[in-house]
Amino acid sequence: MGSTTHNAMDTPPAVCVHLNKTQRYNAIFWKPNHSDAVLSTLMLQIILSVVVTRTLHVILRPLKQSKIVCSILAGVILGPSVLGRNKAYSDKMFGSKELLLFYTVSTLAAYLYVFVACIKMDVAMINRAAPHTRKLSLFCLILPFTFVVLLTNGIGKFMPGRGAGNGLPIHFCFVYSISYFIVVTQALDELNLLSSELGQLSSSITMINEFVSGVFIIIGVATEQKGTRNAIYCALSFCSLIPVAVFFVRPIFRRIINRTPKGKPVEERYVIAVILMTFIMGFITDFIGASCGTAFMIMGFTVPDGPPLGMAIVRKCELIVFDVLLPLFFFRIGYHTDLSAIRNWKELVIFGSLVVVEYLGRLIACLLFSSSLKMKERKAVLLSLILSLQGVVQLFQSIRWQQQKLIDDQTYTTIVMGIVVVNAIITPLIEVFLQASDGSPVCAYIIHLLAISSKSVPTLAPYKNHLKMIKYPSSSDNIIRAFLNYAERSKGPVLIEPFTMISPYKYMHETICRFGEKIHAPLIIVPFFNSEEAHGIDGTLRIFNTNIQAFAKCTVGLLVDRGLRSTVNSTTFSYNMAVIFLGGADDCEALALATRASRHSNVTITVSRINMKGNYTTLGDKMQREVDNTLFRNFKAMSVNNGNVVYHELVADGIEDLMKSLRRLTNVCDLVVVGKRHQIPELEALLSWAKYPELGVIGDTIAAPDFVGGRMSVLVLKHHSSENQWRHF
Repeated sequence: MGSTTHNAMDTPPAVCVHLNKTQRYNAIFWKPNHSDAVLSTLMLQIILSVVVTRTLHVILRPLKQSKIVCSILAGVILGPSVLGRNKAYSDKMFGSKELLLFYTVSTLAAYLYVFVACIKMDVAMINRAAPHTRKLSLFCLILPFTFVVLLTNGIGKFMPGRGAGNGLPIHFCFVYSISYFIVVTQALDELNLLSSELGQLSSSITMINEFVSGVFIIIGVATEQKGTRNAIYCALSFCSLIPVAVFFVRPIFRRIINRTPKGKPVEERYVIAVILMTFIMGFITDFIGASCGTAFMIMGFTVPDGPPLGMAIVRKCELIVFDVLLPLFFFRIGYHTDLSAIRNWKELVIFGSLVVVEYLGRLIACLLFSSSLKMKERKAVLLSLILSLQGVVQLFQSIRWQQQKLIDDQTYTTIVMGIVVVNAIITPLIEVFLQASDGSPVCAYIIHLLAISSKSVPTLAPYKNHLKMIKYPSSSDNIIRAFLNYAERSKGPVLIEPFTMISPYKYMHETICRFGEKIHAPLIIVPFFNSEEAHGIDGTLRIFNTNIQAFAKCTVGLLVDRGLRSTVNSTTFSYNMAVIFLGGADDCEALALATRASRHSNVTITVSRINMKGNYTTLGDKMQREVDNTLFRNFKAMSVNNGNVVYHELVADGIEDLMKSLRRLTNVCDLVVVGKRHQIPELEALLSWAKYPELGVIGDTIAAPDFVGGRMSVLVLKHHSSENQWRHF
């Protein structure tokens, strides 16, 4: 991908066309063989690649397989190894005219993929990387490369390309020793680890790897030229692209950002201008003899990531490039892959040995630096697995070698299937390591909401300010840092994923609900401000809260936060939590949260079950009563040996007796958890008198400023009532 040799892989087959002959394709009434049309065949190729890729992803996702594994397998199925064995299919899909357009569009798809993926990169990450991270990055490059070179020297003549008078063996070792940023970050994004501490460390390491590899690529290509003068010209022409991008193109992008009003999306004409400039840069690099992919990569690095410009380009291009055009590139990979070409099983053993040795080099490097990075051995193993992932870059290089006749069909097929096997093994292992822990893991997605004008498009992106050295951090920066400090100092496994959402108030709930459904979040907690000033004159915050409660497909909690009663430090932390259990689906969620919190040794929980006198006449009431009794019995059985859990059972004659019981039970608590709705007619009748009905009758009463001095925080839970509901958290 970073090579500057000319685009040999893009050389299409020679096609002879009659200039004076015009063909018309006017549907089935004029020409029954409509698939002979080149454009129609291309559309069919795109349809097949997308459909087969999506189908495989649905089938293999339960086996924890990544998208790239499904994409490559889809290409293999559509290629000569499976469907291509049918002559009629092969003639229609891979004719000379069809391949000309097929090669062009698939190559453009790969270049656009590189461009969009590079926009997501934060180039300043190299400067911000700690010294230990830089050293680890170099060792993660040097050790695998050294081990692979030693192995290739040992296997001698069995190494593909050896003795052919070219630098393929050393180039092969170099390509498969590097952890590529594009490959790793896309895998981290799919695993929802991109904003995590481990994800940021992996991104920093791969960014430095890419930078170092770029320097060696320039040197390698220059030394391949004939004569010293040609080598100097080649190196200078390549290096000149970077100053042009930094000192000419990037200031233009900065000016576009400065002209965009704060909180407003960038104008569409600027997005089009950036894409056109990328194509112009690609034309120039091709003209000077470099690869167009280099231009797309440099332009992607040049575009400032995040809102408004980088995010706008990614939002407009990502769907069509990643999900529609890119499968065509994997179709092309599969077209050149022929499983029947594998006859020499020694090459399979050689490739497997190279992969194992390369991984051992990364593992040793990660374990050596685990102590200096204050990283546990399990996390070091996990980091080495992440850095060993392979993807588009290796595939791009492999097809380039095949087009240049440096490797034969067997070696190419071995490399492609080796990439499939490596990712098919590593991705599930990463998920297993993430789930393996001594206690129950906690993963929290923290979203900082920013309101903008109603005409703007909502955007959700990873929050990155905590990665930068900010002299005057904002309140949101401090809040995110507090969550991250909690994750770092927690005794159990805690993962914090910070995000920023920029959206009008009326669309905020839609974005949050979709995101919660995507990540299968069992609980969404939204802050509730118990004052008229905070809610605003138009009540936008209250509308937002009620919309979240109405549309979220999981349990929703409204948190009235009043802080802590006493100061907290990492050594003397203690917290008092009370749960009011009157019955119903919402109170069952409160009891489930208490069950989860009871695992913490410094949390004292008081669960009070209050039975209201009355008759349960309907079948629904009796069934819910039975569910309440079962859950409460299970909770008591689980907490029988837990000294931090206390439970009471009380009987209230009426509403007045209920309120007296609440005041006695919640007088010394830091947090009170209660359900919003209760199947008690007397309580439901009082809902119209509540100041904040979204809190329910009990929640509105406890959250009132005059209730026990207004010192307690209150969490009101509302259970999602759909039949396809998620389980208790």
